[in-house]
Amino acid sequence: MLIYIAAELHPAFGPLLHPATPDGDAKARAKMFSHLDYVESLLADRRPYLLGNKLSVADFYLFAVARWAGRLDIDLNRWPRLMHFMLRINERPSVQAALAAEMTAGM
Repeated sequence: MLIYIAAELHPAFGPLLHPATPDGDAKARAKMFSHLDYVESLLADRRPYLLGNKLSVADFYLFAVARWAGRLDIDLNRWPRLMHFMLRINERPSVQAALAAEMTAGM
């Protein structure tokens, strides 16, 4: 799962975060949406994390990458299981501490 996020999902955001044209690329947006559809399907059995009941580094990587959707005005509510996953990860004290550190560092 970690390799999928690194090799597929993460790069799919690139053309949207740094578009070649002012209105972005509809094809790149569709590709990114298909990756989020896939992630949604992985969470379909209501498991709390990507690997089931076990939290892994892939969960934190997915959280970091999927947060970019907000910078692109993409509503993650389109993927309700992913949205619940994001809220669950966001509630973790370690994640809150990391986000606060990023804000302090101006990231």
